[in-house]
Amino acid sequence: MTLEHYHADGGDRSDGAGERRRRRFVQLLDSLPRQVGVVEIPPDDSDILHVALNHMVGQWYGLPLSQLEGKWALQDMGAPREVVMAAIPHYRRAQRSGTWVEYTERIPPGPASEELLVQVTLLHLGPGDEGRERFGFLAVDDTARLQAVERLRASEERLRLAARSAHFGTFDFDFLTETATWSPDLWEIMGRKPRENVEPAAMAEWTHPDDREELFAGLQRAAIPHADSRPAFEYRIVRPDGTIRWLRGHGMSVTAEIDGEMRSVRIVGVVQDITEERAAKQALEEADRHKNEFLALLAHEIRNPIAALQTGLELVSRSKGPVKPIVVETMQGQLRQIARLTEDLLDVGRISKGQLELRFEPTDLAEVWAAAMEAARPLAAERSHRLELLVADDTRGKYVVDGARLTQMVGNLLVNAVKHTPAGGRVRLEVSRDDATLHIRVADDGPGIPAEHRENIFTMFVQAPSAAGDGLGLGLTLVRQLALLHGGNAWLDSADQGSTFAIALPLVPAEEAGAVETLEAPSPDGRTVLVADDHCSAAHLLGMVLELEGHRVLTAGNGREALAVMEKVAVDVAILDLDMPVMDGRQAARAIRQLPRHAETLLIALSGWGREHDQKESSEAGFDHHLVKPAPLDDLVALIARTPGRRRRAKG
Repeated sequence: MTLEHYHADGGDRSDGAGERRRRRFVQLLDSLPRQVGVVEIPPDDSDILHVALNHMVGQWYGLPLSQLEGKWALQDMGAPREVVMAAIPHYRRAQRSGTWVEYTERIPPGPASEELLVQVTLLHLGPGDEGRERFGFLAVDDTARLQAVERLRASEERLRLAARSAHFGTFDFDFLTETATWSPDLWEIMGRKPRENVEPAAMAEWTHPDDREELFAGLQRAAIPHADSRPAFEYRIVRPDGTIRWLRGHGMSVTAEIDGEMRSVRIVGVVQDITEERAAKQALEEADRHKNEFLALLAHEIRNPIAALQTGLELVSRSKGPVKPIVVETMQGQLRQIARLTEDLLDVGRISKGQLELRFEPTDLAEVWAAAMEAARPLAAERSHRLELLVADDTRGKYVVDGARLTQMVGNLLVNAVKHTPAGGRVRLEVSRDDATLHIRVADDGPGIPAEHRENIFTMFVQAPSAAGDGLGLGLTLVRQLALLHGGNAWLDSADQGSTFAIALPLVPAEEAGAVETLEAPSPDGRTVLVADDHCSAAHLLGMVLELEGHRVLTAGNGREALAVMEKVAVDVAILDLDMPVMDGRQAARAIRQLPRHAETLLIALSGWGREHDQKESSEAGFDHHLVKPAPLDDLVALIARTPGRRRRAKG
């Protein structure tokens, strides 16, 4: 039946006024530009019966009401089952609540129609016929609006995901009210609980004290009409937990006419968390700094053995008798040093390119430990260290390893320990095993490694301060990389009391298968010359050359020893290396100039460092000359020859 029939059945026909009201009500509902009707639902929720509909429903279906009213949605009209079954729970919800219920009904596209999104409002009217419940409905085709809402929601979700992935949030700062609103992502970046508005006082409180001026200056620049309308500024914030984050803000000012002039009233934009970006940039800058330091260090380290070789060759050429074995041995040692530096550089290059291949073969580990100890023994003897070896019985025998590389790893750790340990110290190599793992520990009783240097101790070209100027900073890098290539690892095990480096390698059993010589100087004649260099071999060779020139030569291994000698002995010339332990050359030069008898003593800086500021610092420290290794010996001899001896100075 139609809406008119439905209301006629429920109205009072004897009442003329009631009839008129009923007709006006029916006309009102039928004239609504909305789909309105009455339906009934059986107790088993199996279908929906169309009881009475207005003409808009007929237009919607494109059918006369006679073909719709009294028809079941599924049984008679073939409505999509998923649509009907999805709608029935909403009707029952309206029945239970006794109030209006709204929901969105999605109607799939038909042969000649697109998908529809219908906003439906339901009201329970009471019992219907044959035990069914009766409901009224009002439906509105809300496809355009709801699709726009969904597009907006999807856009906002994309923005939210982009903001989260790029670590940025949005803000809107109102200059008139001096308040800002932030997006949820910006609140998350700030590490704070969201609230409606943010005042300048809170913004200042949450900004790092050193950056508050920059933040508000950036906002003020945006408030100036015709200025940079897209200010960018970087600043730090302090989160509630005390962590500091770096942010970068980009904004666009919005202007409006106020009192006849255009003024900036708002700035809207984004704030990005750039903490990781700045950390990466800082790491690159740090790596570049390490690279430059390494190149300077490489020149220094190569100059040292070259200088000693040059001195040795000069000694050979000037010697009229047989060359002493110590000269040949020293020159061979310097050649080995150059070869070791070159090989370390090549190894680093091979490892970084994945071109280093290990040669695994049955190896007697006792030979490895002996060779590694022997590599460190000369330097240990120079520094009066005691080398100790403790090998567990269950590690004796042959195992499948790259013997040469294992020797290199252990030797590097031993040499590293010897360099970092003060004279007279102890360096111990311990070897043990745990099931199928070989454990190697190299411990020293030196000062340990400062906490700020422990994290990067295995990084290429990085050195602890106590090793500055002593090697290329490649030894520990090679140890770890070679250990990894062996399927193991290397780490700093202890650093508080001395240092202990550890290596762990998989252990595969093989199948059955000197004290340093010293020189005695000849009887002195001519000037008294002090040569101070922690590179003992170079100091001895240079001393031998100067002795052949008729000078009396004294040697020292560091600045403090040199100062002690000059406090007791009248020296005409002091040749000091700059990078010595305990007291470096410049510190020694300053102290020497304070000694009355040495106010005019010729001081010569002899170093691998030859940059302009190095020479300036030497002059400021009191040196008369700064010579870069390898310095031509003729120049050095000439400088000494031009220096009057103390007897001639006294006569003059």
